[in-house]
Amino acid sequence: MSFPAQIYNGATTTGGQCPCKTPPTPIDCAASLSRNVTVNGLKPVLMGDSMSPEIGVTCTTNPSPCSSPRTVIATGAIVKINGKLVARANDVLNAGTQIRLTMATTSPTVFFS
Repeated sequence: MSFPAQIYNGATTTGGQCPCKTPPTPIDCAASLSRNVTVNGLKPVLMGDSMSPEIGVTCTTNPSPCSSPRTVIATGAIVKINGKLVARANDVLNAGTQIRLTMATTSPTVFFS
């Protein structure tokens, strides 16, 4: 079964759930800028990529500001780019708040199997 490549195209994540409720936030990764591989002219999302945290509020009676770190946990079990697994839609960025990649961050024409 094939899956579309995840790319840094400015699209957003799912947002996070309690304990830190966050809105959908654009994906980003400074490390991706130095990659020598592109997909549709954009950098691919790979295992271990760290993104800026999502900012939200706690799920308490008196909500306070919080942030959720985002690091790619890729499940593209076979395909690697520069030695790292390729991410796909619904891959987790934060297991504690269930932030995930979405179909909006996928390539329209490049698929891996």
